[in-house]
Amino acid sequence: MAYQSPKILNTYGFLVGLTALDINYTNPITRVTLRRSVSTMFIDEKAPGPGKKKIVSFNKPWPSNEQMIHFIAMEEMIRSCASNAEEIKNLFLNINLDIPLSQAELDKHLNIYKLDFMQLKERFMNFIKADEKIKTIELYSSNTKMKLYRQNLNQFILDRNKYTHGIVHMLLPDFKPVLEYIDPSHQYKEFASVDEPTLIGYNHFYTVIKDLVRAFRSTRLQ
Repeated sequence: MAYQSPKILNTYGFLVGLTALDINYTNPITRVTLRRSVSTMFIDEKAPGPGKKKIVSFNKPWPSNEQMIHFIAMEEMIRSCASNAEEIKNLFLNINLDIPLSQAELDKHLNIYKLDFMQLKERFMNFIKADEKIKTIELYSSNTKMKLYRQNLNQFILDRNKYTHGIVHMLLPDFKPVLEYIDPSHQYKEFASVDEPTLIGYNHFYTVIKDLVRAFRSTRLQ
């Protein structure tokens, strides 16, 4: 069930260059040649010390048509991950609306609509932890089994923020996608590389969560 998150790049003390390039590419299906802007990125050798200057020449290779097509396909996969995560958030919202408010939540005048993704997940998983109906299904029959779901869901939501709010750059000279985002725990900028197995794994866990939601709803009909 575990999957890989985007791999954080070590950019501390290095020069990071970002620039937009207008690149032509031919769509392999329509055979139409299009021109689009791509945010490119390169990581140079370590930055000079305080008070020193360094001139860096942006003399990097341009992507081939095949490399552009692959990069655009990866962008689409990232958008799909963000869209799938938004669907899970909406599913969790609807489930939480069906879960009765506890007395403590009533006393606090809890508004389900104001809960963020992580809070919706936490309330749902806490309900499942004490729910006997879901435990009639072997896959979810113990809290030990559900612990792995909870851990992966935490990472799923954190990665969702990267896919949803991150900026996609093309890393030169290997033309691979890199996400730029703000780490919420430290509030500083990070860069992370993304590959196909990472995105495929994220999409697979999305289906695992949907299976859990379906199973939960099926037990409400019993």
